[in-house]
Amino acid sequence: MSVAQFNQLPRTPFDPSGLVPNHWHFSLRPVPLRPRGLVLFIINPASRFVYVPGRIPLSFFDAPRETMADVIIRILIMAFTKPDLNQSRPWSWSTNNAEMADAVQEGLTEFGVADGLDVVEVAPAEENSIADEEWTNFLNRLRENTRNARNTMIRTPRTDRSGDGLMSRNHCDCRK
Repeated sequence: MSVAQFNQLPRTPFDPSGLVPNHWHFSLRPVPLRPRGLVLFIINPASRFVYVPGRIPLSFFDAPRETMADVIIRILIMAFTKPDLNQSRPWSWSTNNAEMADAVQEGLTEFGVADGLDVVEVAPAEENSIADEEWTNFLNRLRENTRNARNTMIRTPRTDRSGDGLMSRNHCDCRK
């Protein structure tokens, strides 16, 4: 979706429920699982709603400031134009890193993002603490899901030798 389309989306001070501010915090976070990488962690601190649009290669971490800002802006625009986030623009946003805030703010202006959304605040300590806490919760769920996926039993009656119809992936006999 283009910046022009993003600029046309509705924008209100409160989220669609009307219960929490339409303020979003974003930060780059390292993912310590394979394949290693970074994610742009997006959270509404008041509701603690988390959105993680996808993985960014670790090499991005060493990219020039302008490249980093460009990628972050493209991810943000994509994220807020997807149905997952109600296809509306934030009222405001912030990040945990002053350098990132400056770079993204400059890029948003260059991209033509309108209505004051070209301003990126540096988040206060309380907001960063909420983001850190929810990042830890997200990462723990991710680890648990990864562990569960590795330990999933597969029903394979043809190769089952125990008679219970279950076969762990470590005991699969793939011969015909």
